[in-house]
Amino acid sequence: MLTIGERADRLFAEHGFPQIAALPPTPRSEFHRFVTDNDAWLALWHDVPAGFAVAGQAAGEYWLKEIAVDPARGRRGVGGALLSTVIDHARAGGASRVFLSTFRDVPFNRPFYERRGFTVIEPESAAPGLREQFMREVPPGVDPATRTLMVWHS
Repeated sequence: MLTIGERADRLFAEHGFPQIAALPPTPRSEFHRFVTDNDAWLALWHDVPAGFAVAGQAAGEYWLKEIAVDPARGRRGVGGALLSTVIDHARAGGASRVFLSTFRDVPFNRPFYERRGFTVIEPESAAPGLREQFMREVPPGVDPATRTLMVWHS
């Protein structure tokens, strides 16, 4: 059975990034460490997991590290609710900005975040730590030019 992340990753193949869907699944122990070392939220849809978000410190800033929604529950507000939760948590913790990296031209990436108040920062004009974090998040086999850095600020 595929995880939420694996099901969500399959959507990238439809948008020109088959290498994302082809990546091997994250080992369970590595994912557990990722979740426990950061702030994490699980969205439920009628008591069934429908999506998750993981955020935490990176490059000295609060950073949305991953958000995934089960495609069977897509376009129903799950991703927006998760993103709002991340932003609210960041604000409550004293952060005035939330950073992320994402695909430029995938409809459920950059445009999704722009509709929710995020703006694009060209990675080459960002502070060195932000550029480094951006580059760490470029998936294997993906051209960094297809990705962008974004920020939300209060």
